[in-house]
Amino acid sequence: MLMNEICVFFARYLEEEQGAVAIRDVERIHIVSFMAYAKLEGKSPRTIARYIASLRSFFSFFTA
Repeated sequence: MLMNEICVFFARYLEEEQGAVAIRDVERIHIVSFMAYAKLEGKSPRTIARYIASLRSFFSFFTA
């Protein structure tokens, strides 16, 4: 998955599971619950680590 696809997947997760949280309002708990969601969806630990790395890059760019 490309970083853009991961961000879209995360945004969809926020909308469907968290009630449409705006990207600027994302907090640590949203990331942690996204990781748990990905695990429940059967994603491998390596895939989840890739999600985290991509989101970290996205948010560091977003907040720079």
